[in-house]
Amino acid sequence: MKCDVVFSIMALREVAFFSRVARYLEQAGYKVGFVTFHEAGDRVLAAEGWPCFSMQKLAAREAREAASEDLAERLERTYGVPLIRTLLVHDRLTLNRPDEAQLLGKAARYFAVLDSIFAENDVRCVVQELGGFIANQTVYYSSRHAGVRHVFVEPSMYPGRVFFSNALFAEIDDARPVADEARQASQGAVSAYLASKAVNIPSKDAHHFSDMGLSRLFAPSNLRRVGRKLYHKYVTREREEYNAIATAVLLNVKRFLRRQALRGIYCHPAPAEKYVYYPLHVPHDVQLFVRSPEYVSQEALVEYIGRCLPYGYALYVKEHPAAIGAHSLGATRNYLRARNTKLIHPRVNSYALIENAACVVTVNSKVGVEALMQNKPVVVLGKTFYRGQGITHDVNSLGCLSEVIRQAIGRPPSPNQVGDFLARVYAATYPGELYVGSEEKEREFATSLMEFVQSGREASPLTEEHALQ
Repeated sequence: MKCDVVFSIMALREVAFFSRVARYLEQAGYKVGFVTFHEAGDRVLAAEGWPCFSMQKLAAREAREAASEDLAERLERTYGVPLIRTLLVHDRLTLNRPDEAQLLGKAARYFAVLDSIFAENDVRCVVQELGGFIANQTVYYSSRHAGVRHVFVEPSMYPGRVFFSNALFAEIDDARPVADEARQASQGAVSAYLASKAVNIPSKDAHHFSDMGLSRLFAPSNLRRVGRKLYHKYVTREREEYNAIATAVLLNVKRFLRRQALRGIYCHPAPAEKYVYYPLHVPHDVQLFVRSPEYVSQEALVEYIGRCLPYGYALYVKEHPAAIGAHSLGATRNYLRARNTKLIHPRVNSYALIENAACVVTVNSKVGVEALMQNKPVVVLGKTFYRGQGITHDVNSLGCLSEVIRQAIGRPPSPNQVGDFLARVYAATYPGELYVGSEEKEREFATSLMEFVQSGREASPLTEEHALQ
């Protein structure tokens, strides 16, 4: 069949949102289909009359090839995967599935099924939320291999706007002219941030941004989600990607217990103390696993950063608000042995930490952009859209970190350069939000997606080989 746009689906909220977005595309003359990794979602889509390729069912019928070096090398060579382990690691750690041979076989089956889908159907474009699981990455690499346009969607740093990218790694195009409206809108967003001292939190992630107490552990939405997954897994026997239920529940219990254990360890900023600020990432974030995998071990990185600071400077570390209690207690205590390293209480406003810092060190966090908005020096370790723009101090080798930090302290970016860059970022985004269940927002997202697809516009893609260097 012909599909102008195929949405790749991994969860029920994606089914609900993208099926409604698809209606607007259908009304505009697009032929729409779905690639799904969620069997309960298959039922919903089938009831609504959408063409659906059920990956769980199709992969189950696919012949199982024994995991081997030859298989790994063939997948890397055929699909342009720089290293097969980078494709497997998110499932392995996030879903607690340590058997690499099993994961390699799963990836091979997904690749084979997707090859058949693209070979036997006229698919023009595939759209999915940015993610680092085997499902997300096989869809991306298979699309590219088949010559099918692929679009990742991720929230923008600007409220109510999204970023569409054709690659796992993308840069903001610095050659495209910026309209006055985009420049003014960007300036308005920066002014709003400076006035409110609060960063934009995407609606889809808002439920994660709260302290790890009993109210969050036993939140009704969490209980409903667990109940639904148990029903699908053990009653209807419907498969999905996120079905490691015991692992997820245990992880949240551990986060709660760690949060309690950290009560006596958290610090508050000391008056007049000179410090460098490092914001921790969500441990299993795609920003680390896919875009900067060399920095996955953040606790070891924090310990090293602390050793790289000039004498007289402290290192302030703060957990990501969506991952309070998510880091190993042992590893945290290890880097806190250095008296110049402090774990800041999660209720301390990140804006104030940036405001009073000598500089901010980050892998690729959006806190780096917040620091630029405050005209603070930013030291960048990993691959990110604001690296290499002449407004940050970029680290090419960790051996040079201490030197780069010394150079950064007291050398803020040019406000004009930062303003120009942020205007280009705004111009590269589109109106819309993921998973906001209102007719107005769904129509807005659909309109933006159609505009992006019709324009052929792309962020400047990097090869994965380049990005991993």
